[in-house]
Amino acid sequence: AALHRPRSATSLRAAGALPSDEVAALAERVYHARNKHLGIGGHSDARVRRFLAVFGASWGTPRLELRAVGLGPVAMELLVDEMLAQPPQCRPRLVQLDQNGLGDRGAAALARLLAQSDSTVWLSAGANSVG
Repeated sequence: AALHRPRSATSLRAAGALPSDEVAALAERVYHARNKHLGIGGHSDARVRRFLAVFGASWGTPRLELRAVGLGPVAMELLVDEMLAQPPQCRPRLVQLDQNGLGDRGAAALARLLAQSDSTVWLSAGANSVG
């Protein structure tokens, strides 16, 4: 598959990849923050759809599962800001973020989430190059 600039989140939602414009827009911001931090350009539509589908299936549920999707620290900061902007009853209770290359900066963002929210009761964030 040829690499090119990914289609917009709105067009992917229309294709059935995401549940709502709001979630699609957030997923797209996270994906582009991740790519910018990693210094990579466009990907095939299949790769974009896979990320957005995984994100869309987890966001807004009690269980946020984004294991090994390559978030990195910048995207993690964005996600924490978005989670804290949600009403407490809408925040995830279980968060799975293993193998995302979060580093110390991403771990600090997770610490901020835990300090400012009592909604999250379980966190798995192993193998993230912290320390």
